Amino acid sequence: MREIKFRGRNAADSQWIYGHYFHNGTFGVIRSGIVSRGIIDGTLGQYTGLLDKSGVEIYEGDIVLVPQDWDEFGSAAGETYEVYYSHGGFRFKPKYGQGRRGFGIEDDKTFKLIGNIHENPELLDKSTQEGAKE
Repeated sequence: MREIKFRGRNAADSQWIYGHYFHNGTFGVIRSGIVSRGIIDGTLGQYTGLLDKSGVEIYEGDIVLVPQDWDEFGSAAGETYEVYYSHGGFRFKPKYGQGRRGFGIEDDKTFKLIGNIHENPELLDKSTQEGAKE
């Protein structure tokens, strides 16, 4: 069973904070230990329970690089995707046809975390994908 935890950017200094999330009626808060901190709207992401190939935790809003293995990953091979939650699970956000679900993420530890949508949105730009490939 995966650990339920969240991350968000601290409203006071924009640093990432990790812990348990709750909404106090006015704004979102992440509690780590006994300290609670307000977070910047739109930066909340839940832990997927998965690690990338280097052992780094993957959260909603992260950007991952799929390995260059056509036999295993088909049309997703070598592509970058945003991780998001939809239809009961964490998935790669579809780049085309927003009504689609996107690919489900499995626990195979072959993906490489390369950034997130808050700090590195340019990584999802089609023109920069060629430089991001391994």
